[in-house]
Amino acid sequence: MGLGKKDLSREAASWLTRSQALPSMFMPWKKTSLTQIASTEPDAHDLFLDAIQRNVHTVSGAGRTQEERRILSQELSFEAGECVHSSDAISLSLRAVRLNPAQLDARVLLAFAAGGPSDELIQELEQIVRIGEQELGPECFRENRGRFWLVTDTRPYTRAYRLGAGVASGRASG
Repeated sequence: MGLGKKDLSREAASWLTRSQALPSMFMPWKKTSLTQIASTEPDAHDLFLDAIQRNVHTVSGAGRTQEERRILSQELSFEAGECVHSSDAISLSLRAVRLNPAQLDARVLLAFAAGGPSDELIQELEQIVRIGEQELGPECFRENRGRFWLVTDTRPYTRAYRLGAGVASGRASG
């Protein structure tokens, strides 16, 4: 009696596991959580980063570390900024904020997309700036005085701050 397709897959997986040709995360029938993979597979984070580079839309943030969710959120935010259609940009930005509520660029995009009176937009941008200040912390501001823009992590905060100031002074529109 021949082996069925499922049995062949399990046989192949058994051989691959024994030979360590593929990490266990590529064998979905094994009941291994992502946190176990991250702790047992030395290159799980590298595989995660590679998957984001291949297609950010197919990578899930579920079960990821806070840092991995932040990275995925940032990539989604970058993708949103390059979208031709506003609905796609909004969708990606919503997902980015869901993964990381402190994703400032995505929050700014959503604030402008929501429309409404400029006083609402100003209030939202002020809130986004406060979130950025909390995320960066007072030490970041002290250490990087005079070269703030050169620090990549401060750029979303700086963009939100400048846009808020522009809207408040009437130079930018919502």
